[in-house]
Amino acid sequence: FPESEIIIKENTLFENKRILINKNLNICLKKNAILEFKNSKIIGNNNKIIFNGCETNPGSVIIQDSNVILDTIETNNLGATNKSLRTLYGGLNIINSDFKVNNLYLKNSNTEDAINFINSKIQVNSMIARNIKSDALDSDASNIKINKINCENISNDCIDLSYSNGDLGEIEASLVRDKALSIGEKSLVKIKSLKVFDSSMGLV
Repeated sequence: FPESEIIIKENTLFENKRILINKNLNICLKKNAILEFKNSKIIGNNNKIIFNGCETNPGSVIIQDSNVILDTIETNNLGATNKSLRTLYGGLNIINSDFKVNNLYLKNSNTEDAINFINSKIQVNSMIARNIKSDALDSDASNIKINKINCENISNDCIDLSYSNGDLGEIEASLVRDKALSIGEKSLVKIKSLKVFDSSMGLV
């Protein structure tokens, strides 16, 4: 990426690539555009990628069959993923991938899930979610390790796990209108601590 700020207005696919992030990168997604990384490696040290949904029809992101090693990913105002013959619920969708990120910030999501993990291996040091329209994190058939989780103003669940294994450290949630932590469909989860304030339900 030659520039630090990029605007994407149409569906864009990077396939079989080695992508080195050597600076902070702000990617603006317009007109329901889908940015898709497939069978690729995305790596970077001490740099941030912001996936920013722009204007009235924000876009979305799919990372599939890939390996991600990054310091920080931030999502803001991403939209639903409208892909022909395929239903995905996340603004950021991680599918069949290894995903290792130090900091994950999810903000102002307007989708069913701010981030959706499907059949993936996830390692995150710190996750912060703010102002999420539905679920902050949804995991299907994935292995997840997150050391710290902080959710605030979540309209549905902070964390929703199905058929997943989780190693979750310190979880703090406030103003969650459904469940702070939903563990369902044969999921197995280890939790260090869970603190929930001013929310509908804590652990289900």
